[in-house]
Amino acid sequence: MPEQTKRTVPWSPVLLAPREAAVVDGRAVTFRWKPVEGATRYRLEVATDPGFTNLVYETEVGTATEVTVKDRFEADDRLYYWRVLTRNEAGWSEGESVESFTAGTPEQAARHLFAPDLAERAGPLGGLVTLKDTEAFAAAVEAGVEPEDVDAGILLKAILVLAVLVALAVVIVFQWTNLVYQETLAEATTLSGYPALREYEAAAAAKLTQYEVIDAGAGVYRIPIDRAMELVVREARGRQLAYTPELMLLPQP
Repeated sequence: MPEQTKRTVPWSPVLLAPREAAVVDGRAVTFRWKPVEGATRYRLEVATDPGFTNLVYETEVGTATEVTVKDRFEADDRLYYWRVLTRNEAGWSEGESVESFTAGTPEQAARHLFAPDLAERAGPLGGLVTLKDTEAFAAAVEAGVEPEDVDAGILLKAILVLAVLVALAVVIVFQWTNLVYQETLAEATTLSGYPALREYEAAAAAKLTQYEVIDAGAGVYRIPIDRAMELVVREARGRQLAYTPELMLLPQP
């Protein structure tokens, strides 16, 4: 079995910012990415198309994982795509990770400061809650953004209550479905009536309540059980009471 070819060309790094068409200040755009083990240098590429056939900016930055590009992107709400290629002894990576940003004015960028960022220490929710304590919040207020208090405790409680209600609804629906199933099964059983059991009961009842010739030659007949019990009692009364002491207690005819 031939040995598998080991990958030697490095992977492209994970891109941190800007991401998901975020609006940034076109005068100075800071690109950040995670380091790749074994990388000897990186190359930043920016294009107006996701296929990177129309490059508008490219530069090699050595082993740095952050670079700020100034005065290269007009603040005209244009969408740009960017990626970082990684280099090692085997060559350049394929640039499989691609992100995007929109170049805007400082005022436009300030209005979009609430976009989540993977680099936030406490995740997107923590960033939203603590944003009012940052310099970026002050810049947003100056740009005309209305400050809003976000109470994370109330938000989490609301989410918890919603989850409990959904779980309760699921349990109720399950119990109701099971009850309907049981009632339907019981109704179907009653309607079907177990034909074999019904036939057996009918045959047994016929033997206990009907007259029937068993062996005419031998004088063997079947009579209803009530009639048979009546005849046995009558015959016992007509006999001499010399069988057991219990028979002496029977009333005399």
